Amino acid sequence: MDKDKYIRQLEEKLQLFQDTIDGANVGIYQWNVQTGAQVINDRWAEMLGYTVEELSPVSIETWRRLAHPGDLAQIEEKQREIFGKDSKNYRFEFRMRHKDGHWVWIESTAIVNSWLTPDQPLIVSGAHVDITNRKIIEEALVESETRYKTIIDATKDAIIVMDAKGSAKLWNKSAERLFGYTAEEVFGQNVYKIVTAPERHVQHFEVLDAFRRIVAGESGGQIMEVTARRRDGEQFPIELSLSGMKLNEGWYGIAVVRDITKRKLSENALRENARRLMDAQKLAHVGNWELDVEKKMIWASEEAFKIYGILQDGPCMALADVQSKVVPGYRAMLDDALINLIYKNEPYDVEFKIIHGFTGEERDLHSVAVLHRDEHGRPKQVNGSIQDITEQKRRQEELSYLGYHDLLTGLYNRRFYEEELSRIDTPRNLPLTLIICDVNGLKLINDSFGHAAGDELLKKAARIIRDACRCDDIVARYGGDEFAVILPKTNRFEAQNIMRRIRELAENEKVEGVDISIAVGYETKIMAEESIQTVSKNAEDHMYRHKLYVSGTTRSRTVDLIINTLYEKNHREMLHSKRVSRLCEDIALSLGISREEANRVRIAGLMHDIGKIGIDEKILNKTESLTTDEWEEVQRHSEVGYRILSSVNEFSEIAEYVLEHQERWDGLGYPRGLKGGEISRIARIIAVADAFDAMTGVRTYGQIYTKEEAVDELRRCAGTQFDPDIVELFIRHYCQTGEE
Repeated sequence: MDKDKYIRQLEEKLQLFQDTIDGANVGIYQWNVQTGAQVINDRWAEMLGYTVEELSPVSIETWRRLAHPGDLAQIEEKQREIFGKDSKNYRFEFRMRHKDGHWVWIESTAIVNSWLTPDQPLIVSGAHVDITNRKIIEEALVESETRYKTIIDATKDAIIVMDAKGSAKLWNKSAERLFGYTAEEVFGQNVYKIVTAPERHVQHFEVLDAFRRIVAGESGGQIMEVTARRRDGEQFPIELSLSGMKLNEGWYGIAVVRDITKRKLSENALRENARRLMDAQKLAHVGNWELDVEKKMIWASEEAFKIYGILQDGPCMALADVQSKVVPGYRAMLDDALINLIYKNEPYDVEFKIIHGFTGEERDLHSVAVLHRDEHGRPKQVNGSIQDITEQKRRQEELSYLGYHDLLTGLYNRRFYEEELSRIDTPRNLPLTLIICDVNGLKLINDSFGHAAGDELLKKAARIIRDACRCDDIVARYGGDEFAVILPKTNRFEAQNIMRRIRELAENEKVEGVDISIAVGYETKIMAEESIQTVSKNAEDHMYRHKLYVSGTTRSRTVDLIINTLYEKNHREMLHSKRVSRLCEDIALSLGISREEANRVRIAGLMHDIGKIGIDEKILNKTESLTTDEWEEVQRHSEVGYRILSSVNEFSEIAEYVLEHQERWDGLGYPRGLKGGEISRIARIIAVADAFDAMTGVRTYGQIYTKEEAVDELRRCAGTQFDPDIVELFIRHYCQTGEE
């Protein structure tokens, strides 16, 4: 090949190389290290806003002048590195000042082309590339990453990024605070093994399965509640939000973790409150309901459906279906109340009756409600409560009944009588008659046969008076043994007929064998100006006159009946009383008292144990020793006998002797502890006669004495239990006659 052709080809290759360099937008320089001279191409100068001519001559000083002061040390360090024997080239980044004053980021590469000596470089060639835009992007990325990391760390939720195997790649500050591990400690570790409670293996596999489906692209994400574990082993509830993210190298899982301990506590508290509310509703038999005004659908609580007796699958049903349970007479009232609430804002507070769906019985309900409107003021929803008040109503009725009725007899009480009398005392009810009744012998029956017999007497008397009156007449128990009758539009003749029926009906009734006796009196108001109080007093006076007429005879007959009843139920008591009676009379005659007083002693001896009528027959006939309670009951017989006899005038004096016959000469007797002469003489006589016959007669328990033994016992107790004079007189009389 001739020389010209070679030179031409070389020039073409050099031009092609130069064109390639220029097309690559790369600045080229060549540096003679020994002379310091540098050669640059146009692109090298253009990067800094200059022409080659403006920068010529180029030297190392040109670099120092244009380079950023903060980068000079790095440039010089790199130069020293390239001059080393082992170095072939270098690459680094620095800043150079543009002609207009801003800084241009340069990526510089260089290589030693030739060496003057093995230790001295001669020519260095290099290239500059403007990387300002790349650096701007990198700085933006760094700033964005910093901002992103700041946001991630600032969020209250723990944010964790894991690879497909569950290894931690990101662990923010909240995760550190929540679980107690730093990011450095968990990077590369399996997140599930760190934070999952070991015993919660079911939840563990649920989370792994959810993550597997996410990284496999089968699921976009999932939110679940699981139990996690802190570093110290404490377990706590979390809400775990799992999602996936695919990058070039594969799938990553993102977990957002929120501590829901407080929420769970609140939910548990709400559930507990709801349970308590439901329990309270069940105990109070109260239910809740809500009405959708537009749809006419009712939501109701379980207790509300139970109150109605409705078996319901869901919590809602049509309003019409609920109203069908209402007793027909109340439906219109309920409709009106609901309409007035919705359209007139009137209070909704109603009581009504339903037919219970399960039992078919009629029940009383009470409901209150309030109206809620939407944002436009239109009626939207009615919220109410429903309560079964059947038992409450019954109790109210019972209280009302008790407030105006006598519990024992079922008649009206005095309160009702007085209120009704005031109401009826009007001219249109004239003639107005009042009848006042009094049951004779109630106290005597109570004392003799007990209060149960007295109650039976009152109930029978109430029935007699009620049956004798007309259905519209008002009969009331006016007092303990008094009854009153209000007879509107009733004259004297009609009142007398009613009184006659009362007496006739009473003649056919008995209590404990005693005839029922009712004293009655009446008065009629004819003129409007008459005082009803005066009429009532006159009727009462009339009744008392009748009572005085019949009560003495009645009580006397009752006493006779009582003593006969006692003898009938205990023949031994009859024989004992008769013997004591005869002994008392003999002792009295021996004392030289009058025949009349001796007769009183005889009667007192006969009736000294009349109070035993109220003692249980089992106690009287008991063959073993009496218990303390039984003995106390026996000791009350002298007081009971006193009350029975003192109610009858003819026996009132004898009653005192009966009361004292168990007193002792030394004051240790009962019931009053009288001593010596404080005890009446007749009572002292009865005590001796009673003791002697008790020792020698037939006894249910204890030793039976011979007459001689009984006399010795009397002598032993003379001066302590018995009057010694009467004992001596009795013994002397007994020894002379040989009779008791």
